[in-house]
Amino acid sequence: MLPQLPESQKQSVVIGVDGLGGSGKTTYATELQQSVKNAYLFHLDDFIHPENIRYNNTYEEWFCYYELQWRYEYLISKLLAPLKKGLEVKCYIELYDKETDSYKEQAVEIPR
Repeated sequence: MLPQLPESQKQSVVIGVDGLGGSGKTTYATELQQSVKNAYLFHLDDFIHPENIRYNNTYEEWFCYYELQWRYEYLISKLLAPLKKGLEVKCYIELYDKETDSYKEQAVEIPR
């Protein structure tokens, strides 16, 4: 059970869950989301580049994995930076769809 803060001390909190593949990150994050009021859950895989970028054979495999795999700048600019500044996030964001190897827009509204 998470401690309850007085209304005057409440603020947004960003929690990152890291671990090896198959270690239970999604299960844990889903349970955590269900136990926290007004929680939003995003996965880093929602911010991955399409296959033609992340598997670009003009670069070495290590470079593609570490430098071309995820859309860090997009994640930071659309979600993390505004939240860090205490701003509301109210926009459409592109989330990766593994089935189509493309992005689908999703409306996101995260209050201050």
